Amino acid sequence: MASDGNSVAVRVNGISKCYRIYEHPRDRLIEVVSGRLHALAQLFSGGSARKTYHREFWALRDISFSIGRGETVGIMGRNGAGKSTLLQILAGTMSPTTGSVETYGRVAALLELGSGFNPEFTGRENVYFNASVMGLSKAQIDRIFDEIVAFADIGEFIQQPVKTYSTGMMMRLAFAVQTAVDPSVLIVDEALSVGDARFQKKCFDKFRTFRAEGKTILLVTHSADAITAICDRAILLDGGQVVADDDPSYVTKFYHRLLFGTSSEQASQTGSDLQQTDEVVSTEADAGRSSTAPISDNVNVPHDLSMTTSAAYQSASLRYGDKKAEILELVILDDKREPAVILESGKQYHFQIRVIVHESLSDIVAAFLVRDVRGIDLYGTDTLLQEITIPPHQRGEMFEVEMSIKMSLAPGSYFLTPSVTRSNGKQYDLQYDAVLFEVTGDGKAYSNSRVNLEGKIVYKELR
Repeated sequence: MASDGNSVAVRVNGISKCYRIYEHPRDRLIEVVSGRLHALAQLFSGGSARKTYHREFWALRDISFSIGRGETVGIMGRNGAGKSTLLQILAGTMSPTTGSVETYGRVAALLELGSGFNPEFTGRENVYFNASVMGLSKAQIDRIFDEIVAFADIGEFIQQPVKTYSTGMMMRLAFAVQTAVDPSVLIVDEALSVGDARFQKKCFDKFRTFRAEGKTILLVTHSADAITAICDRAILLDGGQVVADDDPSYVTKFYHRLLFGTSSEQASQTGSDLQQTDEVVSTEADAGRSSTAPISDNVNVPHDLSMTTSAAYQSASLRYGDKKAEILELVILDDKREPAVILESGKQYHFQIRVIVHESLSDIVAAFLVRDVRGIDLYGTDTLLQEITIPPHQRGEMFEVEMSIKMSLAPGSYFLTPSVTRSNGKQYDLQYDAVLFEVTGDGKAYSNSRVNLEGKIVYKELR
């Protein structure tokens, strides 16, 4: 740890982490003994190359980035991507094989559930022990103890051994301690997933307070909504490497692709290849103009069924899937069945897609998702959820799916994402944020909310 006059809170310089994997426990001892014998042989007679009894597993490979003071950064990735290893190195509980990490200010880390707690100690004893390890004096801990107990809200269990705690209680106390010691950098690794909804809200309120105070937060979570709601930036890991470091909404799209893309895509989409293979749909300035998507397998498609939209603006969209079924047309229609450019709050609209099938398919699900400009999912549904069966289709056949809605969103800008998928979530064709549409109307009906539930307030005077 060092002090720095610049705006950097965390600097990661080319770190890699290698683990030695042994097939049998005895191989570790054999390698140690044979290594010493080999060293003696080298000393006296030269000898041959040393035999190893392990294989190497690189959890991280050459990772570099900097995080500014006051920045909230989300770290995403599939299981085994290297997230927890990275955070342990940043927290100082593990050393990298190569590279270095610099942190500035006090670092608090909430990593594996219960880490740092002695199960035989009471909650009170663990509070004092953990806070003292982080450099606080007994007098300082005395001053914040009541605050910790109040935030954890575990009642009389604070006097009981931690081994009697539930996972939720242990997480509550750990979070309360780590956030009460006034850290400059807070690192949280998926621990919030075990908390109830009320406590999770308290935690996210604390994050927002920390942000307002200019503290740095690193958050690992599988929740795309959490990343887009509170993070300034997101880093996506895959195979121990950084494959995306950008705006949270942009990175969560790539994360979705890694989760639900085809197996071949998952194997090949790393590093710059992940971005280079995305099909980008051009921004359209005029309503009714079309942007043509590639049509595979030489199926003849009518000219007027190339990928079109009716919205006045179309976003740069990440599009992926194996294209065994392909969305050819996306249109928003008003209640008169006319293409809509601007949608009026409170009126009826229809989101419609037209799809062509490039192979014989029996498992087809069509879905729609509406998101706000921050990337928060507002509403999504599909034919499977609504118990609508799309029958099997042969190669070259086309079909149409339409979702009718009452526009209950507050005035503002929104994105529409259509997809055609299998029932297990694997994508045929998904076009993230395909259309940016505008909603107008009376904003007074929504207060600070994004959705109008049409609540009616009645005043009644009692005598």
